[in-house]
Amino acid sequence: MSNHTFAKPFRTRKMRWTILSLSAFSLSVLGLLAWQQKAPKPLTPTANTTTRIEENYGRLPLYFEANHGQVDAQVKFMTRANGHDLFLTPREAVLALKKKDHTSALRMKLIGAQENPAIKGEEKLAGTTNYFLGNDPAGWRTNVATYARVKYESVYPGVDVVYYGNQQQLEYDFLVAPGADPKAIKLGFAGAESLALDEQGNLVVTTATGKVIQHKPIVYQEADGKRQEIAGNYVLQDNQQVSFAVGEYDASKTLVIDPVLSYATFFGPGPGPDVDSGYSTTGTDIKVDEEGNAYITGTFRAPEFPLSSDAVRPQRLYRDDAYIFIAKFNPQGSGLLYSAVIGGVAHPGAATPFALAIDDEGSAYITGWNGWRDFPVTRGVFASLGSIFVTKLNPTGTELAFSTVLGGDGFNEEGSGIAVDREHNVYVTGHSDSKRFPVTPNAYQKENAGWADGFVMKLKPDGSQLIYSTLIGGGLHNTVVTPVVDAQGNVYFAGDTQGIEDGRRADYKPFPTTPDAFMSSTDPQVLLRGGAYSGFQAS
Repeated sequence: MSNHTFAKPFRTRKMRWTILSLSAFSLSVLGLLAWQQKAPKPLTPTANTTTRIEENYGRLPLYFEANHGQVDAQVKFMTRANGHDLFLTPREAVLALKKKDHTSALRMKLIGAQENPAIKGEEKLAGTTNYFLGNDPAGWRTNVATYARVKYESVYPGVDVVYYGNQQQLEYDFLVAPGADPKAIKLGFAGAESLALDEQGNLVVTTATGKVIQHKPIVYQEADGKRQEIAGNYVLQDNQQVSFAVGEYDASKTLVIDPVLSYATFFGPGPGPDVDSGYSTTGTDIKVDEEGNAYITGTFRAPEFPLSSDAVRPQRLYRDDAYIFIAKFNPQGSGLLYSAVIGGVAHPGAATPFALAIDDEGSAYITGWNGWRDFPVTRGVFASLGSIFVTKLNPTGTELAFSTVLGGDGFNEEGSGIAVDREHNVYVTGHSDSKRFPVTPNAYQKENAGWADGFVMKLKPDGSQLIYSTLIGGGLHNTVVTPVVDAQGNVYFAGDTQGIEDGRRADYKPFPTTPDAFMSSTDPQVLLRGGAYSGFQAS
């Protein structure tokens, strides 16, 4: 993946809770301070850190991803930036645009060029992309390389073209070798309603969804390490074609023609309610590890290559489907270390991650809601019916250490919180309305006592066994979120409730109509031992 933008704010729950009496808890302020010193890191970043991570995320340099089956086979490389998806094929560069209910594809073709030029990525980057799509590992794609540049060699005799990014702006250079003719270069635009030159000499391409600007080309040569600019401009021709007029230059040196694509007039200053780039990303959680690396998870809506009328080929990513993404960035926020996309291939489908945890080795754990029929489930894990997923990725993001789907036969269940202890046992919280939710024999509550009850479960580090699982609740609706594990393995969790009425704990009080909150804890044997309830309502 590349260059995600946060089209929507991070998912937050309105936690309606206040601690009425700390004496009701086994957890105290001193206990919290001790936990911060002894508990496994990382912790959730502060608001300032989160803002900085989001800002850096949106400023990452544009990069190109090699196609290994994640999109149509015609595509060799693809990239995504603010408001567009670009697909590079041997014959054309295809820009996918979408605004509200209107979609369009702008196809820029080199007229009269070699039809199958050599295409290669240049300046390979450290970050890789990984696709875990479907429950058949043979279909997964890992270690997909990313590059800063893509070069087409000899598209015309003595002319190469190089695509690259200047921050979030796409640029492409024609490299005209000594003795080659720049007049051979002609651009054709399919999908354009009109072409025009404005007063500044920019090329204005009008499509069904808006206007795309190609700025007046910068033409130059290098001499003694310095750039010498050459006069140059676009020339409109018939049949939606464009060529370049170039002033006098030294034909014994390489000539560079550099147009810059701009989408400001198409998309405005940023994505708005009427704009959908077709590649949208909604962040849901952020964590930072001990080394300062940042991890972001959320929902990813994939780009889809606009097929021409004479080409219909299968691809593994679909625009209308929602996938899980997770991305890891270096401490400076200047580079992607890995990204991963997780979901199914049984179109249509969707999944949403709600919580993220990182262990002391850099492995990432995600939980949330799954609606894919063929969500990746690894061998040897504990699994059941349901729509709660728990997935662990290795520190490089190239392997699913384990992945499973849990829950019962209900329609309203999800994982809302996740934590890891020092032994890498995994704690998952959330809610379920299932009457067949998997619980262990020593469960505090074995059956759903309300419309939807909260749950707390503990999995072995490899996901192979459910160590403990219980429901918590009664009344209308209950959700358990925010699990925290201390150095002794005690688990503390909070949630919201519309009535915990089972009466087994005197400090839980019924409040059956408006969501309020509770907090509780378990000991290492995971028997519920303390709790408190608040009827105070706040946002």
